[in-house]
Parts: sequence; structure tokens; C-alpha cells
Amino acid sequence: MIDRATKKIRLVDIIDGLHEGKEVFFKYIRTARDIMTKDVKFLTLDDKISDAVEMMAAHNIGQIPILDEFAPQDPKSKKILVGMVSQQDVSHLLSTGAGTAAETEADQKSLGQSVRSIMTKDMICLPPDAPLFDAAKVMIDEKEDCLLITTEAGEEREVVGVITTIDIIKCFLRMEVLRKARNGDSSREVKPTRLIDFVRSGQSGHPSEILVHDMMGNVTDLMQGRVITIQVDQPLQDAVILMNENRIRHLPVVDEKGQIKGLLSDRDIIRHLPATGQQAQGSRTKDSRNRLSQINPDHPATKSALSDVISSVMTPAPTTIDVNSPLIKAAELFVSHRLSGVPIVSADGDKVVGIMTQTDFLGAILALGRLLFQSSRC
Repeated sequence: MIDRATKKIRLVDIIDGLHEGKEVFFKYIRTARDIMTKDVKFLTLDDKISDAVEMMAAHNIGQIPILDEFAPQDPKSKKILVGMVSQQDVSHLLSTGAGTAAETEADQKSLGQSVRSIMTKDMICLPPDAPLFDAAKVMIDEKEDCLLITTEAGEEREVVGVITTIDIIKCFLRMEVLRKARNGDSSREVKPTRLIDFVRSGQSGHPSEILVHDMMGNVTDLMQGRVITIQVDQPLQDAVILMNENRIRHLPVVDEKGQIKGLLSDRDIIRHLPATGQQAQGSRTKDSRNRLSQINPDHPATKSALSDVISSVMTPAPTTIDVNSPLIKAAELFVSHRLSGVPIVSADGDKVVGIMTQTDFLGAILALGRLLFQSSRC
């Protein structure tokens, strides 16, 4: 845990810091409260699974908290958290034709059920004053893309906000863009740290601007160099095996020459598989958070779907980034295109040389924050 002072943050201090070209993210963004989204999209126990599907599509979200309202007519009434519904929960019940002309009677029956029937009751939550870097660590360790922020840790937890991986990356990115714009170094070549930089900083520790500038350099500084790929004509079953064995959620898809043709995610696979009508309720373990761990390959319909070739399921012509690109550009892609992972390609755009995910970038922010904190104590 990273302990931070409880001194009140003033907006004018952040503005002054940005105006002076100083690093402000790690200095002022301290707790979950500082970055959480307060307008939380939610459903109640009276809502149906069809409402969850519509809300996820309308707001591009993967999880929805289920709240119990004591007085729905009163906007100030307490809304107690009782469960969570995710895309994974819904996928277990619906076929790939749900919401289209191919929708089955089973789909219609499932969509009419209460969200109560599929919601998970054991959620990971944090209080508003939890250190931001504790929240980031939980998201990385538990493979969660979002965390609910609640008032109490007991049975009556009232939701006051939500934090997503994108929220943290977006805040860091915007502050860095403003800082670099003020310094006029957005296109300047990154220079190595010199002794004089420490002397001029007037600090005993490492100046935060120098650390951020040096460490947030090129995509090669963070990308996963040992990239695991799969070919377009391989069966989907091979992708499931590769993802499970290597504990990864993205696979660049290549042709026989190694040229990138697509990107396959665990979410793509789950969406492609047929409904099994099975849904485990209650606690969520690390294994259950792995979307692919709950696939039953012996189910007749699932077995058939897993024999389909990768090219029929993958996202074709995925967004990529050049190996010589700055790290901040990758962050911009995560935020602007809502990408969970992006392949890194050679300078000629021909071969896949690595891959970077939101979790990788979040881990970099967490590591940098720890380093800055330790430096400030020197």
C-alpha cells in the first residue's frame, strides 16, 4: 500500500502545476475518489436480463451493478449494492443470434428473466479513500477492468462511483499531454537523464518529471516481446488452449508469412460460442473471472463452434502501432478506440513483433508511481 498525505487537493494547484510543465498525476491524483466516475449506470432487482443487454450496448460497458432501492421515487434514497451482472454472465444464457432475426425462443425466455437469476453476489469493492495505486493493483491482480467504489465494507454497501482501467489511463494521458505541450517537448527526442538534472531539481530524490519523461518513452519499453500468435486457418479450440496455457486474453492472428491479419480476444470467443443455459451464481474466484475457464468443450454445440476457423471469429484488420512509436501514442489508442489490446508491428508494418494491453499500461503507471513515491522519501 502507498500511504499518501490527506492534504486537500485544490484545482488551482493542479492547473498551476500543468502551467509550469510539472508532473501532476502522481502528485495530486491520490485516491479512488479523485478519479472515479460518479454517474454509475445501474439496474435494480426488478429489471430483466434484456435491460442489462440494452444498457451494455448503449453505454459500451461490460459490467452493471445491481442495486436495491429503498425509495425509488426519492433520488436521494440509498441504493444498496446487492450484485453484479457482466457480459460473461449474459453470454452463458444467450445464443449468438440473440437480438437479431435468428433469436430463438430460448433467448426470448432468458431475456425475460430477472437479473437476479444471473447476478454475481460476491464483488470486489473499495472505499472512496482507498489509494489509487491500491485500486490499480487489485485490478491487475484480479483481472478486473472496473472496480465499484462503495461507502461501506459490510452488508449495506452504497455505490458512490466506479473506476475503470480506461479512467486511469485517460487521466494520466491527458495530464501528460498538457504537461508536454507546456514544455514544448511533444516532438522532442527523449534525452537520457544527466547528473545536472538532479542538481537543478533541488531535490534529494529523482525529479518526477525526469522519471516520467524517461520511463514513458517508446512502446518497446513496455510491449510483451515474446508475442504468441495463431494462424487464420487454425480452429478456435487451439486459441482457447493457447490463452489458457499462457494466461493471456489476446492473440494476434497471422498468415503463413507471419503478416498480421486480425486480432482474437477471449471476448470474441465467448460471443461466438452458443448458449449453454448454464450460469454459476455466487462467489467469483480467479478462475471464474477467466472467461475461457468455464467453457465446456464436451458440450455438443460448443464442440462444434470450437471447430470453426479463427478467421471467422477474429477482428479483421486490427488497429496496430509501429514499433518506433512513443508509448503515449499507445495510450491514446486505448482511450480513443476503446481497445483492450494493440499489436506492435515492425517499422514496415509487415510483421508482429509484440503486443501491449491496457493491463500492461496500467501496470507501468503503478510501477512508476511506486518508484516516484520511494524517490520522494529519499
